Amino acid sequence: MALKSQLLEILALLKGLTLKRVCNVIRCWIGYWLSRLTKRSYVFGLPVALTFESASSCNLHCPDCPRGANSLTRSKGLMSMALFERLVDDVWAYTLHAQLFFQGEPTLNANLVSMVEALSAKRIFTVVSTNGQLVTADIAQGLVRTQLGKIIVSVDGTTQEVYSRYRVGGALDRALDAIQLVASAKKQQNASYPIIEMQMLVFSYNLHQIPDAKQLAKQYGANVVTFKTAQFTYPNQEKALIPLDTKYSRYYVSPHGDVLLKGNPSVSCSKPWFSSVIAYNGAVVPCCWDKDASVSLGGADAESFRSIWFGVEYNGFRQLLLNSKRQIPICADCPNGRTRFGFH
Repeated sequence: MALKSQLLEILALLKGLTLKRVCNVIRCWIGYWLSRLTKRSYVFGLPVALTFESASSCNLHCPDCPRGANSLTRSKGLMSMALFERLVDDVWAYTLHAQLFFQGEPTLNANLVSMVEALSAKRIFTVVSTNGQLVTADIAQGLVRTQLGKIIVSVDGTTQEVYSRYRVGGALDRALDAIQLVASAKKQQNASYPIIEMQMLVFSYNLHQIPDAKQLAKQYGANVVTFKTAQFTYPNQEKALIPLDTKYSRYYVSPHGDVLLKGNPSVSCSKPWFSSVIAYNGAVVPCCWDKDASVSLGGADAESFRSIWFGVEYNGFRQLLLNSKRQIPICADCPNGRTRFGFH
């Protein structure tokens, strides 16, 4: 099941390849490696992957999500269709992959289906991640009709009692219904996409439900189920939530009792050469780890994305990354490159 889904994703990405996009990937690699070798920032390509924050608000209150816990200082809102279309027009010829989620629930944006349609028309593989609470039959039909590449539905427990420990304010039945609605829409439209991924964050209290989750995924029509390691806001205070099977944790407990991230920090990061994140209001940030948009590299609401991508602020951040990655606050506890996040 997982292999078939991976093949479908690869096939969709291959269908999106053009000579311009292939050349852009090569230019990104050349810029990145030349930068690493010389310790001086060079950028020759535009992002291969983009994240558009369709919504920065959420309908649930997940305790270890900065939006759900209301710990973000930045404002909430929805990305306008006008801003979205302008951004897509600026970079679509070079971009292969797009996400329509960041720190919020994308189905809160009434333009979500239209956004998917705009990206699919440009043959950009698009992913939506949702808690599933607001997915209706119309939304499911629309996402299939507009050829969404993948939909990830969060199901963090197989009983309501366990599920709601993390998805506070959510209903397990609605999350499972979302999977079933999309699966039914695919069948009605004789479509292979979107790939439906049921995703479960693994904690100590739901580890025993992994076998049941696999059965539920199959029962409701998901193509694949992924078990993802959880991120904790205060790991040392939440030690009891770490699964006993450490395969499903990005943390370990040291001999002194401290909870630490697994693995060693990577000495480099390629993300600022290959991808970017655009908040709902146009603020451009370097990666998904900057959840509060603390490193704003420009405002795409007032200037073109290209001018920001090749601009002084962005290159200054890349240079800082090359010189001393560990001194950048958002990079200090980034788990990227340290450990696997998900298992099938």
